[in-house]
Amino acid sequence: MSSILLYPNNILKKASLPVDDFEAAAFRELVGNLKATLLEKENGVGLAAPQIGVNLRVFVVRDDKGQVIILANPRIMKKSVQTKYSEEGCLSFPGRHELVRRSMEVILRFIDESGKVQIKTFNGWMARVVQHEVDHLDGILFIERMVGS
Repeated sequence: MSSILLYPNNILKKASLPVDDFEAAAFRELVGNLKATLLEKENGVGLAAPQIGVNLRVFVVRDDKGQVIILANPRIMKKSVQTKYSEEGCLSFPGRHELVRRSMEVILRFIDESGKVQIKTFNGWMARVVQHEVDHLDGILFIERMVGS
C-alpha cells in the first residue's frame, strides 16, 4: 500500500509511459499496490499509477459490482457526443469536488492484468471514472476540466 500524492506534486502533471512488460515482478507489484491502496479508500473508485508516484500508464477502478479491474495502456477509441455535467472528486484533492463535463459513454482499448487486449464500453458513472483516470495518465487534472476553467 502506498501514500497518495497530493496536488500540487509535480508527478501528477507528467504524462506517463506505456507499460511494456506485463510479466515483470515490478508490474505485478505495482498492480497489487494500486489495488490495496484503492481498497483502503472507502470512497475511492479509481486510482492511477501517477497518484502513487509511478509514471506508468496503468490505473485501477472499482466496477459496479465492487470488483477492482486493472487497465494498462488505455486508449479512448470513441467518446459519445452526449455529455453530462456532474460533480467529481479526486483522491489527490481530498475534500474538493468540482463540476466537470464528461462524455456519457466511452469505448476503451486497454490491456488487462494478464496482458490481454480488451475493448470495453463504459457508460454513465463508469465512463466518467475511466475518463478521469485516463486524464491522470496524460498529466491532466480534473480541476483543469472543471466548469469555468
